Amino acid sequence: MSNRYPDDGDRHTQAYSQDQWQQPQAPGQQAPRPQAPRQAPPQNTVVVNNQQFIAGVLATALVAAVGGFVVAAIIKALYTNNTDNQFGTIWGGAPQDVWMTALIGGVGALVAGGLLWVFLTLTPSPMTFFQWIVGLCVFAAVVLPFLNSGSWQGALITGLVNAFLGALVISLLTTVGRKTAHFPSQR
Repeated sequence: MSNRYPDDGDRHTQAYSQDQWQQPQAPGQQAPRPQAPRQAPPQNTVVVNNQQFIAGVLATALVAAVGGFVVAAIIKALYTNNTDNQFGTIWGGAPQDVWMTALIGGVGALVAGGLLWVFLTLTPSPMTFFQWIVGLCVFAAVVLPFLNSGSWQGALITGLVNAFLGALVISLLTTVGRKTAHFPSQR
């Protein structure tokens, strides 16, 4: 800070701290107590906006359920309209219901959302761990139908449905995690 008065030098200027400076009090009035400093969260803690996170997970579950229903309904329509019946009546090793596919998509998104919350609050690199673990689960859901299905066509269709639902859940929940979590700045 520069001195506006050149003859004065710096010998008469003094900085006061907030604790030293008090405004004059009216008679009978108590001086305000100094407030305790606000405690900031530790620097390595990720702060999650829980309301938006829960809303994002529920929206992801709804999208996954509707997406599973629509894809299963399209596949079922192809099965019933196919006169050659080249795909068979069973896909994924068992008869598939559109409602069951919707339920699997919605519950899978809720489980993945819970896993993401645990990773956001406990692990050092939450998005990386989340994408790897859920990606490996999706990989297993795509490959396993080929190992225990009678027809390769049914296994292919089941694998494609599982891949669609997995990609949907991973992409939406990754966005939810990045938008609702505030990561500490990297130094």
